[in-house]
Amino acid sequence: MKAYYKNEIATAMGVTPKTLASWLRPHQKNLSKFGCTPYTKLLPPAAVLYICKTFCIDLQDLP
Repeated sequence: MKAYYKNEIATAMGVTPKTLASWLRPHQKNLSKFGCTPYTKLLPPAAVLYICKTFCIDLQDLP
């Protein structure tokens, strides 16, 4: 697992970064445990894993 930019995750999900941001808004409390704010662009590996599990993203779909 490695760090990913939000736009890379959005592309893997097939949505725009703005849509991803709105989808992550309800999860901000959990993401803040990983050191993420709404303005964080590069997500740490733990946050990426959380997002993948929450939104059922296959890790192999990420670049």
